[in-house]
Amino acid sequence: MELLCCEVDPMRRALPDPNLLYDDRVLHNLLTIEERYLPQCSYFKCVQKDIQPFMRRMVATWMLEVCEEQKCEEEVFPLAMNYLDRFLAVVPTRKCHLQLLGAVCMFLASKLKETIPLTAEKLCIYTDNSIKPQELLFEAKDISKTIGKKCCEANFPSGKRIGVGAGGAGKVEVESCSSDST
Repeated sequence: MELLCCEVDPMRRALPDPNLLYDDRVLHNLLTIEERYLPQCSYFKCVQKDIQPFMRRMVATWMLEVCEEQKCEEEVFPLAMNYLDRFLAVVPTRKCHLQLLGAVCMFLASKLKETIPLTAEKLCIYTDNSIKPQELLFEAKDISKTIGKKCCEANFPSGKRIGVGAGGAGKVEVESCSSDST
């Protein structure tokens, strides 16, 4: 009896869609939408008094290392950095909360992009247990409220929003966005 080893690529990807790749309207629409989700000013000058650019760089390096070690999807890190920048652009943050903020952004991004997302407990271990899972989940609720409307428009074309549920550690709910606010 022979054993046959059939190795297949574990990442199943969709085939390229020529309607998306070869239509200039798609690129134009994406570039137009992108402007809405970029921070409007240099938030280190306008909003942040306690955080300096080198601190953001250190957190970004840590986030990248965590994503690489956990073999996250390639979209998780850029999305987490986008969340981090968008939050820092509107909410003054103390430097002692920067790693917590980075962990929460990775948590939310992995919930959207991973089939097996990062857990709150695992992210707390990467912070050398300087934060607790309950803190991470509590902050995740605040951050998703702050960037929630813009977050849902950018990631859910169907008009759904990400939210962190109270039931269970690390549970994320997807709910409908109201279209009456801007």
